Amino acid sequence: MAYLNKKKYIPDIAAQNAKQEQNFWRLIKLLPTIHDQDSHCIGLETSNHRAIFNITERNKYTLCMSFEIKHETLTDAFHNFTLHLRMYFDVKMAEIVACEHGKQFKGSYPYPNEQMHQVNEKEQLNDLLEQWLMSIVKFGIHSKKISIS
Repeated sequence: MAYLNKKKYIPDIAAQNAKQEQNFWRLIKLLPTIHDQDSHCIGLETSNHRAIFNITERNKYTLCMSFEIKHETLTDAFHNFTLHLRMYFDVKMAEIVACEHGKQFKGSYPYPNEQMHQVNEKEQLNDLLEQWLMSIVKFGIHSKKISIS
């Protein structure tokens, strides 16, 4: 029962906002036609992965999209996953709002919890997004329009 003595997790809002701003600008760099095109595919030269961005909702100040990482031959969940992102054009931020078919993430969770989320689950997912976007910026080799069927 040692976890009962731990202090409550307090998110570092300034650091999270900075990361979300950086992710916004990485997405703008990767997807320069984001306002005109609903689907983008970028291959990675160092692996058999593809990054697929599909716009799911457009509003005046926000844009929602799914971000899929797919491996060309492997089909397990480790190599293929989907994150749901929201971009805020008024404040120039992007964040993960959901993963796969899950519900929207909270800013923090009590620990322990029934869903087995980490206390900083959303922060860790935004870190994952940052790492993937940095890899795509560095190793992405092509971007092409794909049709949504």
